[in-house]
Amino acid sequence: MPETLNRNDSRVVSMQKSQRDSRQHIVQELDEPKNLRDNSFESEVQFRESNELFHNREIQRQKIDHLVKLLTQDSIMSEVETEYILGNVKSRLKYLKNTEFVPVDRSLNRGTRPKEYPIDQLLKWEDKKKIFSVCVGEDKFFPAFQFAGKEPKLIIDKVIRLLPNYMYGWHIAYWFSGSNGWLNGDSPKDLLHLDDKIMYAAKQVSLDTYRF
Repeated sequence: MPETLNRNDSRVVSMQKSQRDSRQHIVQELDEPKNLRDNSFESEVQFRESNELFHNREIQRQKIDHLVKLLTQDSIMSEVETEYILGNVKSRLKYLKNTEFVPVDRSLNRGTRPKEYPIDQLLKWEDKKKIFSVCVGEDKFFPAFQFAGKEPKLIIDKVIRLLPNYMYGWHIAYWFSGSNGWLNGDSPKDLLHLDDKIMYAAKQVSLDTYRF
């Protein structure tokens, strides 16, 4: 997971010459609408030729406008910050697309949805660090690999307590799903049956943080 970007960081305030040149190139492109139209058209052609669902142009415009507004509502961001945010957005979308989540019962009438997990119970487990969730706005999603039947796996509790306190839901999610050098490149979530190895790999995160 990329480190938090500090707007006052000298790396951002005092941009390297290569970054300034890159930004200048972008500004120059804005003065050349023909190039922008060509790039946009080429991107659209590639997308339409793919197998992805392609909505009508009005919906596309609304989504693009909404995203641009969100990215510029405070002030025009530096190129570095924009790339940082867009990189995180892509990572989260990929995780949400490729991860199975448990069905959550948010109703007040318990017992009517036996296949779903009551949200109040999930929140209690999360508060006790027995499980974790990832958030999208106010919505919480609970990865299914944490559970055996309707109960949390004990190894999840052990691992979360070993990981540094600064790691929250998305950090933890990426750790479980990412390639891990201490596990020969495998993902921790795929080796949850190997308690000792998983716990050893989790300990290394804190050790690496303070090693230098």
